[in-house]
Order: sequence, then structure tokens, then C-alpha cells
Amino acid sequence: MPEILVDRRADGVALITFNRPESLNIIGVEFVSLFEQALDECAHEEAVRCVVPTGAGRACCAGADVKGMANSAGGFGKARAEPGYNEQVERVRALQNHPTVLIYNMPKPTVALLNGLPRAADSPSCSRATFASPPRAPRSPPTTDSALRTSGE
Repeated sequence: MPEILVDRRADGVALITFNRPESLNIIGVEFVSLFEQALDECAHEEAVRCVVPTGAGRACCAGADVKGMANSAGGFGKARAEPGYNEQVERVRALQNHPTVLIYNMPKPTVALLNGLPRAADSPSCSRATFASPPRAPRSPPTTDSALRTSGE
């Protein structure tokens, strides 16, 4: 099963779906590469007018694959003592930040469909984000009588 699905719809929308619902779409090294490839293709395809990343299942993306990073580094504690650890960390950070730069520089509108609440609103990818929810009917302020009834008086 592919980690990234790209659905180029006839209406010009390219839906990029993170397809690892069993792990809440956590981000691994291969995942980042596939996401970058999908973003790059959408940026250059004339038929694509809007890019829409989303996640399969109940979460858009739960973050980095920490278990995978720990296993590939031989364990965090051990890896920190090894020479070159800081350089490895910087390479991983650069790898993870590259999709953010691609989205920031995307020449087409990009709208994320988030499943659940956004948890990383302070991340660089949200620096130009606008969060919206479906419109609701305006509420009128409670009358004095109803306010008194709800407060128990």
C-alpha cells in the first residue's frame, strides 16, 4: 500500500493523501521523499490548480516516526554519545523542513484538510496558515430570564 496517494481530479484539485492510517500517518524518511515528489509534480502540472494535503483515517499526521529514528540510530542514548550525532540531527531537520519550504513556495493555492485538531500550529508550515471552521449561525446573547434559569436563580 503506497504511503502517499495523489488523486488528480477533473476539477483541477490534486488531493495528496497521507496513507498510513494504522500509524496515524507518522512521517518517516521515505514518506518525506514521496511527499516532496508529489508536491513537485503538482507544482509543475498545468492541469492542477489547487493542492490539498490530507490524511487517511482519524489523523492527518501525528508527527515524526520517533521509533523509526530511534531504531535507525541504534537508540537515542547510544547515538548521542557517538561522533557526528549533531550532524545527523541537522540532516534530519533539513530533510523534514524541505516539504515546508515547498508548500511555502507553492505557486498554487494549498489547502490542508486536517482530521481532528491541529497540534503543531506553531510549526513553520503554519506560518502563513489560516484556520477556519464551517460557518455557524450567529448566536444571540441570552436574555436575562434565560441566564437566570441556567445559573439556578
